[in-house]
Amino acid sequence: MTNPIKLGIAGLGTVGVGVVKIIQQKAETLQARTGRKIEIVAVSAKSKNKDRGIDLSMYDWERDPVTLANRKDIDIFVELIGGHVGAAKNSILAAIDNDKHIVTANKALLGKILVLYILSLKLSSLRKEISDEDYQLKIKDLKNLPKLIEETLLIDNDIQAIASTFNEAKGSMFLGRGFSFPIALEGALKLKELSYVHAEGYPAGEMKHGPLAL
Repeated sequence: MTNPIKLGIAGLGTVGVGVVKIIQQKAETLQARTGRKIEIVAVSAKSKNKDRGIDLSMYDWERDPVTLANRKDIDIFVELIGGHVGAAKNSILAAIDNDKHIVTANKALLGKILVLYILSLKLSSLRKEISDEDYQLKIKDLKNLPKLIEETLLIDNDIQAIASTFNEAKGSMFLGRGFSFPIALEGALKLKELSYVHAEGYPAGEMKHGPLAL
């Protein structure tokens, strides 16, 4: 029998809780799509006693996310703390040091890690720990990042045109079904952060069979 993929999740805010809910509620679907069972082994957040609306009693609790990243029974470390210093950075570095796979949406931290990655590539090349061919290939991949970002920014006018249709809205609702639900929560959070407009993330299925049906 194929061993399950074991996760450690650091950060239980809006997105973190959404991720846990998806894994709890869509376990069979995830297993069918990945070919392996996905299990949450342990979680980490500042407050253990905070009511987050989900049952976390079946998971080990680590107050320090670095301790979570150092656990030997974790295959993938999921960082949802935020920020580019402190706990987020230290736990990511610990996960890298332990050869863990890492999932993060932390943009500031990704920038810092990219600098460390470039430095490690250069040092590895100077110490002959990687071949010149591998070094050049990895640098080529990095040089392609600005082009990819520019291509994304080319749709800026389209984004502004769409946004202009909502600028008088009193509030917004972001709907997501299945795996897209945490993205809906994050979208609502970002809109509130940027515009101070009321926004809520909501499961599409519950909207259809709940408020709309009523």
